[in-house]
Amino acid sequence: TEERVSVKFARNVTAKSSAILVGDYIRMENDSLPQPANYYAARAGWRWQGTAKSRFEGSVGYYGFAYTDQDSGNTLDRGGGSYNVAWYWQAFSKLLVSLDGRNEMQLSADTPQDARLSSLITSSARYSVTEHTSLALLLGYRNDNYDLANNVVGGELVKRQVDQLHVGLRCGRDLR
Repeated sequence: TEERVSVKFARNVTAKSSAILVGDYIRMENDSLPQPANYYAARAGWRWQGTAKSRFEGSVGYYGFAYTDQDSGNTLDRGGGSYNVAWYWQAFSKLLVSLDGRNEMQLSADTPQDARLSSLITSSARYSVTEHTSLALLLGYRNDNYDLANNVVGGELVKRQVDQLHVGLRCGRDLR
């Protein structure tokens, strides 16, 4: 289970560009852990409106991941570089195409009290069916790097990476 909060501030620098500051916080729970883990990231970056139909955003910064088991006293603290890049193209009034890449630290689902660094590349095409309803096709690639964590299974240290491809269909409703 994840509870996610993301805040983005933008300040116009020129007619076509803005400086941006981004903050992310995720509270993660896992059935194998008695307490939740915390992920946070702070990034600074740039937004550029290339044309009337395209926009680029990129930000880099730092992430932190912390978990403490109150019962055993075991802790897992990781930190490192955080990035998020995205390109958006408004093909026509009802179709938005995007491509983005990002990384974040997440709880490891198969080994308790450990984490993995996930790097994601996602593309999507979102079609506005009505003013408040949209339909999106998502395609993605994900690399989970367990090398940064101390994954111990059966007394042995596990070092591995897992690659996944994702396809999804999402229907959304704007509640404005």
